[in-house]
Amino acid sequence: MSADKPQKARPQPDRTVHAVVGDPAERREAMLRFFRGDAGPPVSWWLAPTPAAVGSIRRARLHAGEPGRLPGGVMTLRQAATTLTRDLPPKLPLTPAARHALIAEFAALANHRDALGPLEELIESPGLVAFLASRFRELRREGITANEAPGALARSEGRAAGSVLARLYRDYLGALGKHDLLDDEGVVLAAIEATPQSPAAPQRLLLDLSADLAPIDSRLVQALAARAEEIVVALPGDAPGVRAWWVDLLGVDDHALESGAGPTQKKPAALVHVREHLFEDSPPQFDNTAGVRVLAGDSAHDTARRVARRVKRLLVEEGVRPHEVVLAAPRLDASWPRYREALVEAGVPCSVDAAPRLSSAGLWGAVVDLLALASSDGAFEPLLALLGRTDLPALDADKPPERFASPRAATEWFVRELQVPSGAKYLRRQAEALASLASPSERLDRLGAAANAAVGLFERLDAAFEALPEEGTPLEWFDALDAAFKRLGHPGLTNSGDETDRAAGDALEEAAASIDGLTDWRGRAQRRIRRRGMLELLRSWGQQLRLPRRDASEGRVRIVGAPTATGLACRHLIVIDADESAFAADSGDATAAMLQFRELCATPSEGLAFAYAALDDAAQPLLPSPYVTEVERLFADGAPRLGEPPLLAPFDPGQPATSRREQRLAAVADAEAGESGKLSSYSAIDGGALLNSLAAIDARARGEAFGPWEGVFAGAAGANSLGERYGPEHLWSASQLELMATCPYKFFARHGLMLDEAGELALGVDHRRRGRLMHDALAECLTAIAGGLPAGQTLRDVPPDELSERLAAQIDTLCDTGKLPQHEAALAAIEARQTHDWAALYAEQQRKFHDQQRWSSLDTPLTPTLLEVRFGPATADDGAEDQRSTDRVFELTLPGGEVLKLTGRIDRIDTARRGEQTLFSVIDYKTSKQLKSTRDQIEQGEQLQPVLYALAAQELLLDDAVPVAAGYWGVRQKGFVAPSDRELPLVNFEDGRVQPSDEWNEVVDAVRHRCEQIVHDVRHGAFPMHNRDEHCGERCEYKTVCRVAQARSLGKAPATEGGES
Repeated sequence: MSADKPQKARPQPDRTVHAVVGDPAERREAMLRFFRGDAGPPVSWWLAPTPAAVGSIRRARLHAGEPGRLPGGVMTLRQAATTLTRDLPPKLPLTPAARHALIAEFAALANHRDALGPLEELIESPGLVAFLASRFRELRREGITANEAPGALARSEGRAAGSVLARLYRDYLGALGKHDLLDDEGVVLAAIEATPQSPAAPQRLLLDLSADLAPIDSRLVQALAARAEEIVVALPGDAPGVRAWWVDLLGVDDHALESGAGPTQKKPAALVHVREHLFEDSPPQFDNTAGVRVLAGDSAHDTARRVARRVKRLLVEEGVRPHEVVLAAPRLDASWPRYREALVEAGVPCSVDAAPRLSSAGLWGAVVDLLALASSDGAFEPLLALLGRTDLPALDADKPPERFASPRAATEWFVRELQVPSGAKYLRRQAEALASLASPSERLDRLGAAANAAVGLFERLDAAFEALPEEGTPLEWFDALDAAFKRLGHPGLTNSGDETDRAAGDALEEAAASIDGLTDWRGRAQRRIRRRGMLELLRSWGQQLRLPRRDASEGRVRIVGAPTATGLACRHLIVIDADESAFAADSGDATAAMLQFRELCATPSEGLAFAYAALDDAAQPLLPSPYVTEVERLFADGAPRLGEPPLLAPFDPGQPATSRREQRLAAVADAEAGESGKLSSYSAIDGGALLNSLAAIDARARGEAFGPWEGVFAGAAGANSLGERYGPEHLWSASQLELMATCPYKFFARHGLMLDEAGELALGVDHRRRGRLMHDALAECLTAIAGGLPAGQTLRDVPPDELSERLAAQIDTLCDTGKLPQHEAALAAIEARQTHDWAALYAEQQRKFHDQQRWSSLDTPLTPTLLEVRFGPATADDGAEDQRSTDRVFELTLPGGEVLKLTGRIDRIDTARRGEQTLFSVIDYKTSKQLKSTRDQIEQGEQLQPVLYALAAQELLLDDAVPVAAGYWGVRQKGFVAPSDRELPLVNFEDGRVQPSDEWNEVVDAVRHRCEQIVHDVRHGAFPMHNRDEHCGERCEYKTVCRVAQARSLGKAPATEGGES
């Protein structure tokens, strides 16, 4: 009920007033007897609260045997206002888009005059105009004039904000009057003025309205009532406050609305008990709950499925017709998608009394994405958003390159790889350069193919962008966007094959035309909007504008808002999402909210149910609405919940299946119990898809050894293909072998399936680039220093400060090449500062390396000799390298006789002398924080690189030399890292000679065997989800597709050659 008491009308002694009292259905049945339609202009008007109620009343009249014509005279109050103003002098109706544009104009003008005050900081926010439009609408509905606004707004908004709002409101009202503009509230105000002389005013007036009318709506009712000869008012039972409100509004005697009670319908006793005792302080408890139920679901989706099952049983088992069931949602926009999906899944026809927002249409998203890209100079995120669309056929017109599903997919991969935040011209130059690049590198070959696809796609986008002006009126923008879409293969904004997209195109055209039309009507020059301004306008339209409703309600279960449901004729009403926050009174008027809920409970004739999610995502209990608790208080403890216990399972096997989903679940449950007939029938229907899925789930969840669902190939076809791909001529790298040994499934994902992590724009440290920077700086710096040392001196003789300073200077030189775009150059400079810290540590690391006891007896100390030296064919990814690099591959003879061909790049080789013997060390730089090396890791294959590189250097680069050290150099920690001399000595010094140690020979033999096993597993398709690192999933790029955690929980292990785990 409205908080404001209506102004009492002047008494009209020559008219008849009736009251119809009772529940909504009872009142409607009685009012049907009063109402009759007449030929010509109807002399009887039935004013209903909502369009849904209008439709329900019209259907009831047809079913009651009205004459063979469509019934008229039933309308909402707004429809009545339109009828009354139809013959008035023409004024321009304001569409929502035109209204917002007008308000935005006044806000911008006030900001230009520095008159926005506390609202100035919101001028760039699209929410400011929406707030002003909403506030002005409230003021208009309350009938507040420009002179009354300052006081009213000062009380509600504060003096400063209220003063600004009042000035803007005055400007808005002034424009309405000056230019003959008509907003929604203006139609009602014009109708109030026109009613006393309007020939359309009815003689008989049936008022089926709520008692919380806005003041201007109350005034329109008073004006209509003053013209009517007979008035019928629908009143809820036992609501003296509502009766008194209508007495004042109509200006009738206090006793005029006490008679005329409607017929009493026979309802279940539980519904009668709710109607009579709801909200009493100490209500009597009732044992019979037939007709009242509370459905407590385990989650929001489970609750929707429970409701769908209940509705399906009503239709199938109790003979209820679909239109006799209503689902009422306190928050319709948030609830209807979930419940509609559940009803459709259950095969229940349904309609939704909600007009979707323009932003729900795919066409709107495409228009926004295209204009966002055009106005952002090829920014990363808008470009990816457009490439993700499938409704622009021209983007996929070309033949897709190899290993890509479409040109769009190839371009998206290319864009993610380059990581360019913005700069369309730079991105296109990169694409053109890479498209023409011939490279032996597999990655660059793929990048070139993707770049070639990107070049063609960018050309089509450029052609579309040529249709877009730099500025234009809204209607010019619409035409330009339509032309751009047609260049991209789209049929046009208003010619889409999708019904929703066609409606969206019409809405966009109407909005643009209404703004241009408003400007012409006011005699103003058309305002031209730049690209970014039009983009913001489109985004605001997405939230402001609504599309036409698509669902017809005839013969369907209706999903409506709770206010709309009140009074709808139905047998069964289910209040959905009746959680703790439902039915909160927006205006703080608890009496009105309680009255509305009471009317809602009185609406159905046979059954009332409340549904809410009783558990959250963490299985913590949730509470229902306090109003639902009030209903439960009327019955014995828990009685309304009988038969609906919480169900922590996909479905209730004790209940018949109500959807195809539940039928499939029931068939599986029967099969587990030994009855497989239903499951077999599904296999015949879907070609075995369901059985195959169940087999996959079972295999993944059971067993001790890895199988096909964990990366182990079962058939010969896959093994044969892998055997050819990784045959005797394949060139292996140490990192490939290490990856296969460490995580076979990761090897399969990266090298077998060629899966790449989708790159996201991350303006942060590029760890690969930073590591490459440190590699190159160390190579060039040490080469320069070692080449300039006097005879007999080593790095140990270079002062530590000088060594660190020269290394830092080399890092700066490499960063300052001018070849990087601005954003990458800035990040490279940040990374350079980080590597400066490492450079400061390097001199001390080098000193400790020289002083290690294991080679302290050498005649000359270990000195860097070969830096960034390659063996095997060169690739475009190699970069700068030592001139003594060789194209020869290293051939490792395996225990079975096969020769494994290896290629690689050694970061650093130091050499020394003992007598006539040359000794050397192999070092690989690492920038990771945690670094260790053990003999076990080498023999397991996780750290093959130092051993394999030592063998390759010995054979290909340093004739007759003996390795004295092989390990890593952690530039961020303690420098050289290798197994201890006690664990793995590489050489023995005996009788003046240097000989490989027995331990080294054993490790080399173990490495040969491990490499043979790795190659065998690759060729036979053995890629189990197995990794010795229990925390591998925390940082792996394949963690979203790898189920290593599930495999560990089941205790699965790789199978041995004998087949046992």
